[in-house]
Amino acid sequence: MRRTFLAKRNALLSSTNISWGALALVLALFLLCLRLVAPNLFWSALAPVFRLSDAVAARSHVFFSSFGNAAALALQNETLRNTNAALALQNQALLQKIDGISGLQEEHTGIIAGITARPPASPYDTLVLAAGSADGVQNGMEVFAADGRRFFHHRECL
Repeated sequence: MRRTFLAKRNALLSSTNISWGALALVLALFLLCLRLVAPNLFWSALAPVFRLSDAVAARSHVFFSSFGNAAALALQNETLRNTNAALALQNQALLQKIDGISGLQEEHTGIIAGITARPPASPYDTLVLAAGSADGVQNGMEVFAADGRRFFHHRECL
């Protein structure tokens, strides 16, 4: 007796299970119908993922570009070192100037204060001094310049 061994009569559909080709066809038709009914569904569903990937790409670009050109970084480093050395020298000069001013304070009776603001930064043509009532400044005190010129009487400001 002769037996036929045709387990699947149809290549796409069989009685026992559905083949992979039929499943792919059904899925493609479903996605096509979904695309026709809701055209921007995929875009709106995946937009946050796209925005997140754009943000990650931008941040990583900034991070990796900071390692850029080694010669440019070495030049910038040398410039910053020179600037640092110049500022250190300027600090030394200012410290010496402060020591010179403190020497004046011992010779004179009075309060020595620097000028923190002058016209046009201060209102009404006034000088703003770096000393106040906590330093011993009182109403009626006169203000003198380093060369001895008298400027004005001190007035308490609110």
